[in-house]
Amino acid sequence: MLIPVVVFAVLARYLVSLHSYSGMSKPPMFGDFEAQRHWCELTINLPPTEWYTNSTNNDLMYWGLDYPPLTAYVSWGCGKLGSFLEPESMALYTSRGYETESNKVFMRLTVLALDIAIFISSIVCFVQTYLKRFRTTSSALLTGLILLQPAYILIDHGHFQYNCVMLGLTVWAICFIIKGHYFWGSVMFCLALNFKQMALYFSPAFFFFLLGRCIFDYRDKVKISTTLPPLVPFSIMFRRLAVVASAVIITFVLCWLPWLDSLESASQVFRRLFPIERGLFEDKVANFWCALSVVIKFRQLFDLSLLVRFSIVATLIGFLPSCLDCFVRPSIHRFLLTLMNSSLSFFLFSFQVHEKSILLPLLPVSLLMSSFPLFGTWFGTVSLFSLYPLLVRDGLVVPYWSFLISYFIVAGYISIYILPPFDKLKQNQKLGLQERIQLYSMAFTLICIVALHIFEVIYVPPQKWKDLHVLLNSVFCFCCFFVSWIIGVVYQLFAPHIDSDVAPTSQWTDSKME
Repeated sequence: MLIPVVVFAVLARYLVSLHSYSGMSKPPMFGDFEAQRHWCELTINLPPTEWYTNSTNNDLMYWGLDYPPLTAYVSWGCGKLGSFLEPESMALYTSRGYETESNKVFMRLTVLALDIAIFISSIVCFVQTYLKRFRTTSSALLTGLILLQPAYILIDHGHFQYNCVMLGLTVWAICFIIKGHYFWGSVMFCLALNFKQMALYFSPAFFFFLLGRCIFDYRDKVKISTTLPPLVPFSIMFRRLAVVASAVIITFVLCWLPWLDSLESASQVFRRLFPIERGLFEDKVANFWCALSVVIKFRQLFDLSLLVRFSIVATLIGFLPSCLDCFVRPSIHRFLLTLMNSSLSFFLFSFQVHEKSILLPLLPVSLLMSSFPLFGTWFGTVSLFSLYPLLVRDGLVVPYWSFLISYFIVAGYISIYILPPFDKLKQNQKLGLQERIQLYSMAFTLICIVALHIFEVIYVPPQKWKDLHVLLNSVFCFCCFFVSWIIGVVYQLFAPHIDSDVAPTSQWTDSKME
């Protein structure tokens, strides 16, 4: 049953790619599609030392490269292939705004190919590795629920981006960690960081989990309540830390090699990756700063440097409880919970957050659907709704509604009637209080989403409130994400110390220290 599920996931991506994309036929800047094509153009026509530097050949004001080196290398590979197939599409200067049908097909296929090779394959591997005890049918259904999360498909294959590479590399890192291969897990996550800097949302979870596995003797999987697990001997601790550190150093050095000849070159790349001057947030994103700015005008009341400090402190407060818990009780289940809580903390409280960044918290939430299927469906639905204003601008309303209705019905049915714990309904068994609360929350959220959509149709706000509907969307979604973060942290801190559904090989052994 797994093969039909994967084929259907690929087909869904292809069908979405037939629709419009970001900035389609909208000069002079166009949109993300043009940005990705432009990076292909730049990287094949200029030496690496000029990729991040403003010059007559590289106008940084026109979609200057602002992602880490691995994105540039992938753009170079796509650009070489595109130049071979259609040289005009990658010509320096003259190809700006290039939108032939053949080039559109080529660019869409690059995303699809990378999605299949990296993201889809990683999800299949994760389900087969982490969920060994599940029946074949349940494993296939869970694979489908993850691969068909609408937000992933609509952003990468509709709006047009390559988030599948970063997310897929992160999942591959998790798979290697589950199998006990911490060197390769660290390499994969470093590659994710070097593809998109937003992978930093996951970095506290990876850091504290691996540190805990390096320091504590966790091989016996002893239940831990208030006492710390025993420390490993110093020689073993040093060897484990050296393995992880070497993976990080080697990967970063290889990725950044063209810019390590001088501090100025490396600093220029770093400045492009973290442009503080862009401000606290962009557009109307469903995070703390945007939602609260309705009553507190942060950007008018506080200096930019002070807002940076505020966001750093708030983000640290947000993820530290989960990370410290994962450090002293480093089970795989808690690791996934920490990935969720850490990424949600960054999305809610960090500096310069985009609406598309919700894809990062959505990843661990989706990976936890074996334990919380209805919560994963609910979170995926809210995530899709939070992207609605962006999808409207991209002309993707039809696929948005198609996914909202179909995914909610299908995923909701699977979560409630097939997967535990809600499969009790199929057996006419009574649900517990926690399960009833989840069902009522799901129903209430759907009613609110429908009501907000109806309100948008029947009420046209005056010019001074022209962003009213977008603001209502972001505030409502912020409330949902904020509650998810609180529930996630509380659940993790008070959940029993178990590795639910984890392969028994997910532990340190000297034979797996490659």
